[in-house]
Amino acid sequence: KIEGAYEVHAFQSTPGTIVVMFSDITLRKKIEEELMTEKGFTANALDSLMDTFFVFDPVSGKAIRWNRAFKEISGYSDEEIMTMKVPDSYYSKEDLKIAREAVTRVFDQKNVTVELSLITKDGRTIPTEYTGSLIKDRDGTDYIIAVGRDITERIRILNALGESEEKFRVIAEDSPNMIIIKQDEKIVYANRKTEEIMGYSKEEFYSECYGRTGPV
Repeated sequence: KIEGAYEVHAFQSTPGTIVVMFSDITLRKKIEEELMTEKGFTANALDSLMDTFFVFDPVSGKAIRWNRAFKEISGYSDEEIMTMKVPDSYYSKEDLKIAREAVTRVFDQKNVTVELSLITKDGRTIPTEYTGSLIKDRDGTDYIIAVGRDITERIRILNALGESEEKFRVIAEDSPNMIIIKQDEKIVYANRKTEEIMGYSKEEFYSECYGRTGPV
């Protein structure tokens, strides 16, 4: 009984004679399995993100890697994403100017943050805040990682805040996100979601956390 992993090569050396060679590849298979396990873990971690994750070649615009969130939000299939040019395929002419400037800046600053509206396959626009980072592979080739977060809710709240304080409070109280407003080093507002997550009532929140009995 032969244990381990072997690669088999068979060839005819002379008429009627077949030579079979067994190469022990147990270590190689173990390394490959470990790499696949690690790759699978990384893929699962990226696909669990609600934010979009995208890696591309800034020279060719070729997509290298993306997560499930990007595919689902953009509406494009994996095959379509592979053939589309980045960033040209996903933004308006105005946003492309901002995107190209950000790509240029990332080579100097290593990390940049920019707001762009992602155009989906069905024509919708999703306001998105991107954090771009420069990385290099083992050969020294430059790639850019772009992590995008949908900021529709943030913009809606800011617009409401600008229109009227009452409208802002109505929207903020129903928001699924924690909202805290700090002004002149003082907390002046905390919404219902903040109470739920932190475990304080509004009164307790101000007194326990900030030494006051209410917003100022």
